[in-house]
Amino acid sequence: MCSFADSFQLRHRLNHHKCIADIQFAINELQRVASQIGMKVNASKTKFLTPGFAPTGKTPIVLNGDILEEAESFKYLGAILTATGQGEADIKTRINLARQAFNRLNSRLWSRSEIRRTTKVRIY
Repeated sequence: MCSFADSFQLRHRLNHHKCIADIQFAINELQRVASQIGMKVNASKTKFLTPGFAPTGKTPIVLNGDILEEAESFKYLGAILTATGQGEADIKTRINLARQAFNRLNSRLWSRSEIRRTTKVRIY
C-alpha cells in the first residue's frame, strides 16, 4: 500500500474477487480513519483500478453509499497504470512528451544559425 496526502494506492496480486474485497476493505478503513481526524474521502473524485484484471463493473466498490468508478487506466505519480498491467500507454505517452519537447527546441535552437554546431551537439 502507498499513501500520500491526496492519494491512496493499494496493490494486490491475487484473484479478482479477492482484490475487489480487499479494495472495499481498504476504502472502508480509509474512510473510518479519515473521519476520526475530521476528514472526508470524496467519492466523486475516487476511482479504483484492478491491475491485471479487465474492468467488469459487476462488483461495485461503495463509499458513503456512492458507487465508485472503476477505471481502465489512470495517471499515478507520473506513470499511467492500466487494468491490463501493460505499460504500452505509458511508453507512448512518454515518447510523445519527449517528441514535443524536442520539437519545441527546433525554433529555439536547431534552426538558429547563430548557435554553433558544437553547442547544439552538446545539448543533444
